[in-house]
Amino acid sequence: APYYYDIRDYIQFDLINFVAYNIGRARLYGVEAEAVQPLGRGWTAFANYTFQRSRTADDLFASLFLDPVDADFDELPGLPAHKVNAGVRFTTRKNLSAALFAQYVSSQKVLYNDNTLYNTSLRVRTQDGFVRFDAEGRIPLGRRFGASLFVRNILGADYQERFGFPAAGRTAGLAIRAGF
Repeated sequence: APYYYDIRDYIQFDLINFVAYNIGRARLYGVEAEAVQPLGRGWTAFANYTFQRSRTADDLFASLFLDPVDADFDELPGLPAHKVNAGVRFTTRKNLSAALFAQYVSSQKVLYNDNTLYNTSLRVRTQDGFVRFDAEGRIPLGRRFGASLFVRNILGADYQERFGFPAAGRTAGLAIRAGF
């Protein structure tokens, strides 16, 4: 599925530097693809891929606060070009399931002030990409209830989803679902 957005007065929420600002014009475009393949005997393989790019114009924040070295930066910050999610799932006849999957996010350009208070000189930095492995299981509990167990970042990868803020290590959880 290809997509193209041409947005006037794009509001950028910059969670790294804790500001929100208006970009006069932003173009966001890309393509998304998804595939699900039954493998037989309850096994299914799945994968999805996103490629995305952006261009901006009339970004007063960038022109006022970016270091002159980075003055030609004309993208939406914090937008990875590639994202992939792929894995396998096993489902029993009674709808119990277990899945193992990997997530890949490519590097991305971000605006950063070196985490210094009152430092208004921003630089374009490259946030490293990452690969993370996750697992989840689902257990139906009657017709209206269910439980999910999950483990995120199984291998304890050291990565950042937001520049300057390390993501959690391995985490596990339990969710109970009720539908009426």
